[in-house]
Amino acid sequence: MKRLFLAAAALMIVLPASAEALKTSRVIKEMKQACVAEMKAHKQPRSGPYCSCVSKAANKWVGEAEDEKETQIRLWSLKNDLLPEDTTDEQLFARTSEAGIEDNEMTGALILNFYAIEDFYTDCAPKAE
Repeated sequence: MKRLFLAAAALMIVLPASAEALKTSRVIKEMKQACVAEMKAHKQPRSGPYCSCVSKAANKWVGEAEDEKETQIRLWSLKNDLLPEDTTDEQLFARTSEAGIEDNEMTGALILNFYAIEDFYTDCAPKAE
């Protein structure tokens, strides 16, 4: 019985990884880590302030969502950029549909949110003097 309980507990931990409602703090943290890694890969100095600015802007944008569904759509829009490049649309839609987002909603959101997300990076870029 103890093993059955442990197996069930393990499944509860594993299953949400593929279809959980995303948590803002986790996605923003992943986004900041990816930003720092990319800046280091391009040998850009002072990635900390830039990546902090980007993550704060993203956090603010997610926080402005009208409801929980819109929050999830915005988080999945951010998460889409963090997924491996070989992730297919079908794989993304399978995960988002399990999180309660229809394929057409996610497709539209990815198009509309592209520019909002791009603005985080351009607005936070150091200004040439």
